[in-house]
Amino acid sequence: MSDNESSSFGSGSSTDEVGIYLILIAGVVGAFGIILKVIIDIARRKMRKPKPLLKHDKFFREHQYSWDYVFVFRVWDEYNRDELNKTQSTSTMKFIIDRLMKGGLDTRCFYSAQRDEVYVKIRCSPARLKSEAARTKYPLQFDRERLRIKLQSGRKVEGKTIWAPVIIIDDFKVSEYDFNDYIFGKYDINPEVQSLYRTYRGGHIFRGVDRIKLILSIMEAKANEDGCGLNLVELNREQCLLAAFAIHDYQDLDLLEKRTMFIAAFAIHDYQDLDLLEKKWLKMDFWRQPLTEIKDYFGEKVGMYFLYLDHYFRSMLLPSILGFTVFILDGFLGSNAYSYFALLMIIWGFTYTELWKRAQVKHAMTWGVYGFENIEQNRPQFIGETISSPIHGGPELYFPVKKQRQRISFSNVTIFFAICVVLGFVSLIFLFTIFLQSAEIKKTLTISGLDIGSILASLVNALVIQVLNFGYQYVAIYLNDYENHRTDTKYEDYLIAKVFCFQMINCYASIFFTAYIKPFIGLAKIAGVLVPVCKNMDCKGEAGTILGTVFIARLVLLLFLEICIPMVRHSYVVKNETEGLEPGVKVTPIEKQYTLAEFDILKDTLKDYSELIIHYGYIILFVAAFPLVPAIAFVAGYILIRINGWKYCQIYRRPDPKSAEEIGTWQMFLELVTTLSIPTNLAIIIFTTRQFINIRYYEKWIAFIAVEHFFLMVNYIISAVIPDVPFSVKMQLERQEFIVSKVLLNIPDDMDDVEDRESSNVNLIINDTDRDWEKLGDEEKIDNMPDEVENILDDV
Repeated sequence: MSDNESSSFGSGSSTDEVGIYLILIAGVVGAFGIILKVIIDIARRKMRKPKPLLKHDKFFREHQYSWDYVFVFRVWDEYNRDELNKTQSTSTMKFIIDRLMKGGLDTRCFYSAQRDEVYVKIRCSPARLKSEAARTKYPLQFDRERLRIKLQSGRKVEGKTIWAPVIIIDDFKVSEYDFNDYIFGKYDINPEVQSLYRTYRGGHIFRGVDRIKLILSIMEAKANEDGCGLNLVELNREQCLLAAFAIHDYQDLDLLEKRTMFIAAFAIHDYQDLDLLEKKWLKMDFWRQPLTEIKDYFGEKVGMYFLYLDHYFRSMLLPSILGFTVFILDGFLGSNAYSYFALLMIIWGFTYTELWKRAQVKHAMTWGVYGFENIEQNRPQFIGETISSPIHGGPELYFPVKKQRQRISFSNVTIFFAICVVLGFVSLIFLFTIFLQSAEIKKTLTISGLDIGSILASLVNALVIQVLNFGYQYVAIYLNDYENHRTDTKYEDYLIAKVFCFQMINCYASIFFTAYIKPFIGLAKIAGVLVPVCKNMDCKGEAGTILGTVFIARLVLLLFLEICIPMVRHSYVVKNETEGLEPGVKVTPIEKQYTLAEFDILKDTLKDYSELIIHYGYIILFVAAFPLVPAIAFVAGYILIRINGWKYCQIYRRPDPKSAEEIGTWQMFLELVTTLSIPTNLAIIIFTTRQFINIRYYEKWIAFIAVEHFFLMVNYIISAVIPDVPFSVKMQLERQEFIVSKVLLNIPDDMDDVEDRESSNVNLIINDTDRDWEKLGDEEKIDNMPDEVENILDDV
């Protein structure tokens, strides 16, 4: 390849170089496929093993469910009791079990096979679950048919109509839902409405995921709320508990695995549910995910993540086909199709975010979590003093707003210094890249026309990015804990903002610097010789190299961290937990689940979301530099769905289920990245490519501003044309509000309406005249009236 040939992915790459890149990418995709096949085989072998069967004790025979949660305690002997810290000395196993029993929870204890741990299984009676559901206003779905009958019956008290029968007929199919579809209401202890709630296995109104949520609520509730008053986060942090996790239902999980064929999910399994879940999830279904089953087993928070991952994967199909076509046309024919492709991707990004908003709201409605944040409880970790509420007069925890703002300001200053560290590393990598462009080094690192030096610099950049992200995550969590947020949603929103602001600069700074700043630097002096800061003075091509290398390197590292490390760790823990066992002693199923990796519902979902949003940023912000990114993302999305499913079912313990009506602050950053794609792609096309090389500089700025404003207008039009809330969803939420007001709250109809309906039962009596007068006061005057006047009155 000659020196004047361009190395960019979108501006006339040589056919040899394009072929080499295609071979490299095909090799990476092939490696991903092999890894996926291995994971499928591992999952299938595990699925073929018979699942444990739970003994049917009296509780199970009566209620059709058993143990839902477990605590694991360390056995302290007389030689190491001096090692106990203050919290461990007070929060002993006996103390915690006593709290659980006072909260109305049932417990059963047993020793581990090695007798170095005590397992405490926990369950809750239906009556206690109902009382907690009533206290927390827990939302439950109504049964469609029984709800229809209740509405058509109306309500009367002592013969008086409170609300008349309700008959809803949608003759014109205005809504895609029937009036009684996906109607949720808070649980009410009133016996009259018990039959309205939908029932599940065993005739219960609570699913397994509901029971776990309510058990956690009881554990964390204060003693004056009939709770246990336990802070599980603190107990785990202080090692009062070795572990606390939910138990897998193996029947549901097995069904889910078989629907996806190579992924699963754990915690403490209810083997019945686990089996059903595995059957549905672990099969090779290219498009479909069992989202409803995932949500019912892991909770809405995990379900919302897989919903977004599903939307991400499906949406990448069209851009991947177009991007691959553009890459081939540009590489072999030297066309400028990449510019038009980048402009199409901007519009695609607008549509992508708007359609996600609709999908998010739709599933929040059908899952019964729409408006969840309005009834969210305080975090157990929230610290404050008890005061009389200035709103309702009752006791509530208060933390001074001014003090919290000071803490947030301190966090912002810390984040600023962390970003400065990132910029410092970007500068060092820039100097390293320039060094690799010197003639001697460049000649050494060029193989078959492919510049290995730029790829080497990109790999170093990718490694630095991952190391900084890993270290900063602990800083962000420490700062967020220090800020003392009241609710889980508020806590997560601030943590997301901290993490993503840092990661966005950390991950995109080098590409931004190469694409937009390097072109203005031009040449640099190395060992007394001027060398170009970009290969062949084409910074767009170098930006594409960095983008492709970093993107693929992150995927490879992600797969290594998500697959290899958990498997090695699991093998090591299993060995430690089973060595030295006496002959005939077997490890119980719950002990096996204890050996699985812990799933932190906050940190792990935060990491998963950040990976997806960062990948989306690589795709939409710099697609003009490397059109193949959507195709790689499409393949990666498919693999991530399967790997994550396998990880949830067979690598991790079952996570504590959490409710969520949206993806939170990630939505704001998603829209931010989409909007930033306008100036980033236009700047690459107008300022850094040879397509506009003969246009004067001020004319480039005029074109940039004009086209940027045009796309901002297009974004506004698309957001106006595609409403965030689908019409049918909005109508169903209005129906829900109306129906709940009748069947649960028994709000009377308007009096005018009631009177109108009852008017048909009123007997009307009309007299021929007003008989309440004995004598009219003007009778005499009328008798003495002249004949002419009487004649006139008669005529009238």
